[in-house]
Amino acid sequence: MSEVSGTITIDENQYREIFVGPKKVTIPNDWDTAKLSEIARDGDKTFIDGDWVESSDMVPGGEYQLIQLGNIGEGHFKSECDKFVSEEFFNEKNCTLVEQGDLLISRLADPVLRTIIVPKFEKKSITAVDIVVAKVDEENWSKEYICQLLNSKPLADAGNSLATGSTRQRISRSNMSKITIPRPSLPEQQRIADILSTIDEQIQQTDELIEETKALKRGLMQDLLIRGMNHDEYEERYLGPQKLEIPAEWEKSRLEDVSEIITRGKQPTYVEEGGVPVLNQSCIYWDGFHPEALKRLDKDVADGWKNKYWVKNGDVLINSTGKGTLGRALEWTKESDIHALDSHITRVHPDKSVLDPTYFRYYLESTHGQKMLYAFCVAGSTGQIELSKSDLQTMPILLPPVEEQREISEAFHRVNDKLQDEQETKEDLQELKRGLKQDLLTGKKRVDPEEA
Repeated sequence: MSEVSGTITIDENQYREIFVGPKKVTIPNDWDTAKLSEIARDGDKTFIDGDWVESSDMVPGGEYQLIQLGNIGEGHFKSECDKFVSEEFFNEKNCTLVEQGDLLISRLADPVLRTIIVPKFEKKSITAVDIVVAKVDEENWSKEYICQLLNSKPLADAGNSLATGSTRQRISRSNMSKITIPRPSLPEQQRIADILSTIDEQIQQTDELIEETKALKRGLMQDLLIRGMNHDEYEERYLGPQKLEIPAEWEKSRLEDVSEIITRGKQPTYVEEGGVPVLNQSCIYWDGFHPEALKRLDKDVADGWKNKYWVKNGDVLINSTGKGTLGRALEWTKESDIHALDSHITRVHPDKSVLDPTYFRYYLESTHGQKMLYAFCVAGSTGQIELSKSDLQTMPILLPPVEEQREISEAFHRVNDKLQDEQETKEDLQELKRGLKQDLLTGKKRVDPEEA
């Protein structure tokens, strides 16, 4: 999508430049400007900081929830409030009541000025001192337009440029209030907000589809990797520390009996450019290979690693150290690309006649597979948990018939393809919004306020 219904591009001679923070922004000649505090209906009385609340002031299940910086996303409320204060505290400190429809504007990065419109809450609310509460003058301003504007890059840049502090950068409310913002007519503000909100809704719907697909994948992992496909008879068996009900015809094996386990790679001295690419932990995530994290190894050194530490097609690569990173796995399917491994990655080469590499990679991703990996970890010399070759050799693994393994893998491929399509759709929508927001909020593209 390059054009949106109701938008037109106007002649460059109909623009003028204004300063938003330290940077110039071009806006249409017929747009006005205002200071940020002028969006509030009663000036400084309704453009105010939140309240100073210390941990000792909080009480479990108090009558008022505390909205904190962590709840303020770029246009959306994040997570649930888990801090509360009492009615007595609210009255004693003369706190500001945060109401549905108020704007909450962060004074701290990242970024400064990120803003939400307060949703409807079951509980009465206050907010923290590093958040500005703005009660919008809706006779002259669209709060949806203001929210989109404050969550745009020019305003984030302006806010960040005025933030000070040696440890945590924050903007004062006084400096925030003086930032110049563009002011289209109210109908044009509303139309701009409507267009951008429509894309936001599409992004949210796509997010929901992504979460549904992830939940489907989790369910499949629990079902197919333990229960298999179309079995009538099951029996309970121990696999490591876990007792599972699995298809009666399935076998179990130690990993060393169905694969070649290669010692973890070496820790090299990297070079800035050239040489052979080296995979490290940051290259391997469940969603695939991340080549942007590759490092480089001198070619002469890499030649000495060729047989042992170079990746081969059909390998399954396992991150071998660190809580949170240990256990992430990647199936290597590149025929000719030359890559080496660093010391944090173990290379496993399955015997494809009995263990399908794709099935094994999904097995490792499952809750069951992760429990198995962590059960066979040890504490390394640096104190981090790690997998050694001897740990993996004795790790038990479920072995459906190899044809069933491939059917299970294919089911996961279909779900992953769906997930990838949805993620690409989200990225396309986000890219569309970034470009369109820049054009609409500076008037490079004008909207017809009458068109709904």
